[in-house]
Amino acid sequence: MAKCADSNPPTTLTTVDPFEGNEYNDLRLMSESALSRASQVSEKASSFFTETMEHWDPDTFTANLQTATDDDVEGISHLPGFKVTPEGDVEYKSPMTSSAKALIFVGVLLALLLVAFLIFAILAYTGHIHIPGLDATMLCNIEKWAGVALCGFSVAYLLFASGFAAGQKSGRSDSESKAEALTSMKRCNLRKTASDQAKIMKKLVKAHTKVQVEVSTLASAAVNFSVMNKSDAIENAKSARESQEIKAHIDRLEAENKALKSRLTGAGKQLQDLLSSAGTKTKEELVGNLNDVRL
Repeated sequence: MAKCADSNPPTTLTTVDPFEGNEYNDLRLMSESALSRASQVSEKASSFFTETMEHWDPDTFTANLQTATDDDVEGISHLPGFKVTPEGDVEYKSPMTSSAKALIFVGVLLALLLVAFLIFAILAYTGHIHIPGLDATMLCNIEKWAGVALCGFSVAYLLFASGFAAGQKSGRSDSESKAEALTSMKRCNLRKTASDQAKIMKKLVKAHTKVQVEVSTLASAAVNFSVMNKSDAIENAKSARESQEIKAHIDRLEAENKALKSRLTGAGKQLQDLLSSAGTKTKEELVGNLNDVRL
């Protein structure tokens, strides 16, 4: 009996990458992106706050504001009437006005005129000065009335200058008092601003701590999300692999069944050919052998 060729096709098993496919890639990229964003937020927050927190001192605000104030003071010191002491205090004295300068100039000229008149009177009295056309009596009368007029004008001018100086001093004192009050107020504002800045900084530190906690929570959630996505992807990959293995096994069984049917069909044809060509005795022997095989 001729043998029928084995027509069973070879079966191949395909492996599935658990992170293959758009769905799994999207999940993986989403997890990695969440972790990356959490890390960036943490780094930016840390660089913005903690780097300056290491050497942070509440007096820093006072120093910064004092520096700005010193710059303002330096600009003020060039203005007339303002003076900066070695201790850093600002003093204000009203500058001399043009009218005061004019009064001083006239007063100096008047004093020089009085001195010159006294010298002239003494020299004329001692006879060292002689004016042609004027005798001693006339010269004495001129000196007397000129001296009276000059002394009267000097007294009047002295009273006027004294009143002007008193008024200017009063106004200067008032201006200096206002300047001192403004300086004291600015110092109080500076200290208050520094205190407010320190309070704001403390609140900022607390806010930064909360941000760091939220960032840590976000990072943990992103890690858990990534792990869950990987677990689901692995389970789906296992299910897909098992489904493909079952399908391949079914295909192999169908191929074997088909090959077996083909072999049985060929054997039946060969048996019919043998029966048709064999004699009666041979047929009876074959039927007996088949019956023995069935039993």
